Amino acid sequence: MAIYGYARVSSREQNLDRQIAEIANYGVEERNIFREKKSGKNFDRVEYKKLLDILKVGDTIVFTELDRLGRNMIEIEKEYDRLVNGRGCYLKFLKEDFLSTASLGDNPLFKDVIQPILLKFVGYMAQVERERTLERQRQAYNNMQRDEKGRLIAKNGKVIGRQAKFESLKEDEKKLIKDWINGKISCLRVSKILTISRPTLYKIKREYLEEEIKL
Repeated sequence: MAIYGYARVSSREQNLDRQIAEIANYGVEERNIFREKKSGKNFDRVEYKKLLDILKVGDTIVFTELDRLGRNMIEIEKEYDRLVNGRGCYLKFLKEDFLSTASLGDNPLFKDVIQPILLKFVGYMAQVERERTLERQRQAYNNMQRDEKGRLIAKNGKVIGRQAKFESLKEDEKKLIKDWINGKISCLRVSKILTISRPTLYKIKREYLEEEIKL
């Protein structure tokens, strides 16, 4: 039986160090801690899938807290059920130890009645906190200053975000993107030449066609 850790943040700018330190302090070897830095609308998590691929019955997974399992109550309940009942694994939550499977004991009343209620409650609170965080981020975004072109301006006066990256492209690089939009070259080739992901290229194309940016 092996013991693993799973740490996750929702964006590449956030830091995993605190989670990793807490999980390692519990006794998990750092090489067995899976680290996820990804944001997205779906549950497509590469490191989490790698962990699922190697799990065996009786293995233990350590999380700093319950909301590392998912972004909302439904996801959390689904993954909790999959890992515990579907895969036969033990879960350890450092912050909410009362939800750790080892803490449930063999009492069927607690395991079958009380534990699901606690799981729903804590999962709901995690979802509420996430929604509050997103709302604060939206408010901060809406309060940011913009220039005459509507671009976001940081406190140091520089343009931020994807538009800043786009505007850093040279004229010949912009021409290459325009050639792709006009069907003269493939998206894959442009992506390789400019080292820009295809999803980003399609966003640039959409913004260009909607006249949000100029090439």
